[in-house]
Parts: sequence; C-alpha cells; structure tokens
Amino acid sequence: MTMSESKFGRLLMLKIALAGVVLACFVSAMTLHSLNRKNPAIFKAIHLIVFTCIVAIVVLAKAMFYA
Repeated sequence: MTMSESKFGRLLMLKIALAGVVLACFVSAMTLHSLNRKNPAIFKAIHLIVFTCIVAIVVLAKAMFYA
C-alpha cells in the first residue's frame, strides 16, 4: 500500500504541496525584492496566497487526526 492510497497519505501529500507553494511564494518575493521590483499589488497577492495556504495546512493538520 502506497502513501497516496490512504486518506492520511493523501492529506499529507496535499499538505506537502501547499508547503511547496508557500516556499515558492517566499522565493519569488525575495527574488522580486532583490531585483528592486517592489510592486505592492504583487506583494499583497503573495501575502494572500501564503495566508490561504497556511490556513489550509492548519485545517488539514486537524483533519489528519480523524483520518
């Protein structure tokens, strides 16, 4: 049985994917900052994406107790 066959495994893989999105947002924000392309609209969008992903990770962590 592989990890993706169980409900717990699917939730874990989704959490890992969301963490990857957060990491990609962080890297892109730092890259934009270092290139002096500080656009407030882009940084606001990045913050919204990261906030949504973090909330989803917390909800998935709670859901994993019942999986």
